[in-house]
Amino acid sequence: MLKIFVAAIVILLILIVLVSLFTGKFLPIYKRPISRDKDSFVFYSILAVFIFLILVFIKIFMKV
Repeated sequence: MLKIFVAAIVILLILIVLVSLFTGKFLPIYKRPISRDKDSFVFYSILAVFIFLILVFIKIFMKV
């Protein structure tokens, strides 16, 4: 039960960071929102990294 709770918190934190990256609100990671034309490589690389992290956390908590 505790493991599921921790996993949910971690996924929520990752989602908050993702939303803040895309909108430029919540957390001041980027001062401006990411434009898909200029920063498409950055956009997709960040997206890929976060999807990978979510999958890794899911696998870790499935094993435990």
